[in-house]
Amino acid sequence: MKKLLLLVLLIVCVGCYNKGVINNVNSFEKMILKLEKDSYVAYDIRSIEKCEESRIKSFLCMGTDIENLAVSINLIYKKTRMTLILIDDDGVNAKELVNLLNKEFKFKRVYYFDKGFDEYIKLKSDKIELVFGPCEC
Repeated sequence: MKKLLLLVLLIVCVGCYNKGVINNVNSFEKMILKLEKDSYVAYDIRSIEKCEESRIKSFLCMGTDIENLAVSINLIYKKTRMTLILIDDDGVNAKELVNLLNKEFKFKRVYYFDKGFDEYIKLKSDKIELVFGPCEC
């Protein structure tokens, strides 16, 4: 009985630890391809300069101010069933934003690519288009 309880606790802990992480390109691209549906929005949370140099089509340049971004996301999307998709330089800021949104605002539908933008570009398929220049939001 104790072994079963420990196994269940381990499974629950592992499930909680990886909340929101997308660690392979195929899964990330499946989410990107869903962006055309109204219930998805995508944010590039690298610096505005880097984002404007090159970003994934449909991703909005949002900058790196994680705390203010979390508050803005809460104000805009708190009463919706919106799914947020994030990418940053290396997964660090995106993980921080996901954790903040989950903890402070109880968002459950926030996902990020854990290897960051540059690694994604190396691994991506031809299905995903990149755009250059300022966001036209």
